[in-house]
Amino acid sequence: MRLGRLLPACAALTAVLIACGAPRSRAIDLPHTDPGASRPTLSFVADAVVPFAGRATGLEFGGLSGLVFDPDTGHWIGVSDDRQSPRWFTLDVRFTPAGLAIDVGPAVLAEDASWNREAPPTLDLESVGLLPNGDLLAGSEGDLVDGVRHPHAVVRLTRDGRFVHAVPLPAHYLGDPEGTPPHGLRDNLGFEGMAISPDGTRVWLAAENPLGQDDDQPTITAGARTRLLELVATGDTFTARREFVYEITPSGRPVTIGADAVLADQGVVALLWINDDELLSMERAFLRDATSGVNVVRIFHVRLTDAEDVSAVPSLRARPPARPVTKTLLLDLADLAPALRPSLARLDNFEAMAWGPPLPDGTRTILLASDDNFSRRQQNVFLLLKYQE
Repeated sequence: MRLGRLLPACAALTAVLIACGAPRSRAIDLPHTDPGASRPTLSFVADAVVPFAGRATGLEFGGLSGLVFDPDTGHWIGVSDDRQSPRWFTLDVRFTPAGLAIDVGPAVLAEDASWNREAPPTLDLESVGLLPNGDLLAGSEGDLVDGVRHPHAVVRLTRDGRFVHAVPLPAHYLGDPEGTPPHGLRDNLGFEGMAISPDGTRVWLAAENPLGQDDDQPTITAGARTRLLELVATGDTFTARREFVYEITPSGRPVTIGADAVLADQGVVALLWINDDELLSMERAFLRDATSGVNVVRIFHVRLTDAEDVSAVPSLRARPPARPVTKTLLLDLADLAPALRPSLARLDNFEAMAWGPPLPDGTRTILLASDDNFSRRQQNVFLLLKYQE
């Protein structure tokens, strides 16, 4: 929404904003963390749930995996990771005395262009950013579908859904992740995180899991090394430049789940740009036992300074460990549980994170959204957080 519409409505929540404060973050042992470094804080403001829409036509709301705020329109754009009908929605987020209200606009279908002539991909939109001219840059996950490997990609799309081009990716991101030896982005574990500089000249991408040749996948007790990839604007496209090692934190085993729990999924699912040297990252894990499941969602402050550029290193396994980016835990969403509605006690499948407009006191906001996987057992959840440096 436009800032002018936001300010009067936010005033009603001033007492809530002051009372929330910064939630306690669980202590997690992280290598390459500077405990003395200054860091932002995140605190809960409000939540909202958009009801399940079903799958009658393939254009229903759901599957949100990427989110970006458009300051020119005052709305958010949310991409859906539905391969059958790749699309995005315009979202109007309104403050009311009861909290957040989410209005969902009509779907915009993304053109499934045959830029790979041998195997036209089915787009799986997992991350999104807004370019200065209004175009969208989106990360699309590849996968093995009916014996055909659909490639991972970063694509440029117009606001009405037309395909413009795919951004060239370094060779070590491509290949067969199930081969011997494995190589490239793993199936369905590609560029879930994307952060674009305000002037649109630089982009950071996060691979959800390690490249096949770099490391094993993370576990409940062991982390893993994935990569951050920098793209720099070159004419009307982007060129790959630096790459940094990003260490995924082990999920751990929450006390709310049984000792027989197994890790079903874990990795980096979202990035936000702070400045040239700092990002926010969101990691999400899903664990399940014999009777239930629980999500572990954490937000980190990431410093890029002093990290070693590994863009010329095709395999991290084949060389001594590189100096990674520095991570500092800001928020474990489990610490927000007492402030959330009861149905969110086990959180949900949060995959999207975007900046919002400032609050009346000038502080910034961050909006999180979950992917319901078009399942009645999950929810389209929105969490609004206050960000303070």
